[in-house]
Amino acid sequence: PHGNANAMVLPEVLAAYGDCVYARLADLARLVNIGKPGSGDSQLAGQFIQAIVDMRQEMSLPLQPKDLKLQDITGIVDDAISEAGKLYPVPRYMSEDEIRTIVNGLLAA
Repeated sequence: PHGNANAMVLPEVLAAYGDCVYARLADLARLVNIGKPGSGDSQLAGQFIQAIVDMRQEMSLPLQPKDLKLQDITGIVDDAISEAGKLYPVPRYMSEDEIRTIVNGLLAA
């Protein structure tokens, strides 16, 4: 379940981080031979994220929790904010609105 939950949101989270993760994702893309040599970091980062989306589809991973309801969103967002706090090792902290957008996306999946 934890791995599925990560797969449900990983591409969206990486995309939401924006340019602060481009160099790291580009390094990963180069490491696994995604993209063309000489491509810029932002292009490689996008291709790396797309590869995750493609892999998620190829593996037939679920795109949303089975029992997710609209009334669950606030609690999930609050839990995410509480867990990350100010000491969690992430590229940047997301706003409540950014987290809510990602979690709401699970309903539309």
